[in-house]
Amino acid sequence: MFSSRRLHLPLLAAILFAACAAPQGGTSPPNPVAVVTPKPSLPGREIRLVEVDAGLTLEETGSFEVGDDTIVILEGSRDVTSYYAGLRVNDGPARWLDLHTAEERAEGATPESGWGWAHVALAPDGRMVVGVLDWFVESSGATLYVVTSDDGGRTWSLRAEIEKPHYMALFSELVLERDRWELTVRLDDCGGCDSLPGDTVWASSPGGDNWRRISEPTVPDRP
Repeated sequence: MFSSRRLHLPLLAAILFAACAAPQGGTSPPNPVAVVTPKPSLPGREIRLVEVDAGLTLEETGSFEVGDDTIVILEGSRDVTSYYAGLRVNDGPARWLDLHTAEERAEGATPESGWGWAHVALAPDGRMVVGVLDWFVESSGATLYVVTSDDGGRTWSLRAEIEKPHYMALFSELVLERDRWELTVRLDDCGGCDSLPGDTVWASSPGGDNWRRISEPTVPDRP
């Protein structure tokens, strides 16, 4: 199991000094009571894999044995305006996951990538690799992306986009059981961000196609 828990400098600065700053793209923070509603066409959308070029160096941060294959998890950036979630299968080329849609790329989406691995784990069947990606440029993002691979990391599918209760909430835990998956994000006290601190938990059947929120922070009852 691998979980990216390092505090990158831009993210740390945003957490300490910009509690009310806008998330990625300069938009306003998401509604604190946002409910995850996966897009009907989303589950199973294949993710474009891009071969790492000579100008991009990614670090190895973990690995998995899946059958006869070894999946090496990679991550890194070109500069402070980008971040990449990558991997290498066996002795193959290093590649990174491009979550932009074809339409977004055609319109010149920038940055090229800003997503990084928040967590990667192997499902109980020992075949499916499950990843959670977050935004890693300047601050964490408003959305977590659940991705899976069932062919040893050669292809990846986007299973769900989960809207956080607030963009400053961070991935906390992913529990993968044979009959149920659970994903938890945690929001610490963000001082005036109008969101309750604490854990928000989503659940899905195995495969990650139908997430629903099952618990969230509540205001304590007054004595």
